[in-house]
Amino acid sequence: LATPGLDEANAVSTPAEINVSMEENEEHLSSDIPYREAVGALMFLMTATRPDIAYAVSTVSQVMDKPTIKAWQAVKRIF
Repeated sequence: LATPGLDEANAVSTPAEINVSMEENEEHLSSDIPYREAVGALMFLMTATRPDIAYAVSTVSQVMDKPTIKAWQAVKRIF
């Protein structure tokens, strides 16, 4: 959690919000935020120990080339 800067993330009861879509026409994330690194870490966790987060991780990985602020918030929620 410390690597992508999420060591002080707040806990939530579910890994994803209901009916959230990752649209590319929203405001894009700045390049200094480690979005790909965080999603990669989530993919490792998903395959190794946490299959329950598979849907949420697949949703945030759909905008890997142009992440949005909404997608970054979803990544933080999964962590």
